[in-house]
Amino acid sequence: MLHYQEVGAGVPLVILHGLFGSGDNWRSLAKDFAEQAEARVILVDLPNHGSSPHTDDMHYPRMAEEVHKLMSHLTLDSAFILGHSMGGKVAMTYALSQPQAVRGLISADIAPKRYPPAHTEIIAAMQEVEQSKPESRKSADEVLATRIASKPVRAFLLKSLKPQSGGGYAWALNIDAIAECYPHLVSWPEVDGRYDGPALFVAGGKSSYISADDIEGIEELFPHAVFESIDEAGHWLHVEQRETFTELVTGFLSKHS
Repeated sequence: MLHYQEVGAGVPLVILHGLFGSGDNWRSLAKDFAEQAEARVILVDLPNHGSSPHTDDMHYPRMAEEVHKLMSHLTLDSAFILGHSMGGKVAMTYALSQPQAVRGLISADIAPKRYPPAHTEIIAAMQEVEQSKPESRKSADEVLATRIASKPVRAFLLKSLKPQSGGGYAWALNIDAIAECYPHLVSWPEVDGRYDGPALFVAGGKSSYISADDIEGIEELFPHAVFESIDEAGHWLHVEQRETFTELVTGFLSKHS
């Protein structure tokens, strides 16, 4: 069973994080959604991330099945599903395979397509950290810095570095499985059907993850899709332009609840 946290009460909203993240990254936003949209926000750790079980299978249909199991465990017949990046692909796969369980889909800066690999250096750096068996967060950061210049990216990754009972630090996420499954994660699965419910696709204006060329393909699978762009945001649009992103999501929830 996937690990999850809950914030608030009301209309159910399931949030699926991106690659290398966890549900905990969304806690402050979850409070905003709970207060402003009167939502019961469920923050999920996807397989091999956070406190969820480790597995060798990270195909999108399999991860969508795990989300459905969690929904059943929570006795939720349906919920709004918000996914960012990798989590957005899980959310889209879930909406296409279990449309009756999705009240509305929100995809944050991701399209249903294959992307070129862009995380190989990050994965290699994280594997090197694991092999170095760091005794401190500082020593882990020094290993990461040999391949990753960006301090914000390193800080984000280090949120998944946890102290161990026997001493030292290790990744909570399963970096070796993520490395093995990475070709599937950048791809898009063959999923039959389409989702005829309400869908909101939010792009970062400074991000290249969703382009004008993607709109036709999105509309084929999600014919009622509405598109919004946050001009001053990149791929981490929910962090960089939190207020605008929150307004778009709460507006969508209010309209379709």
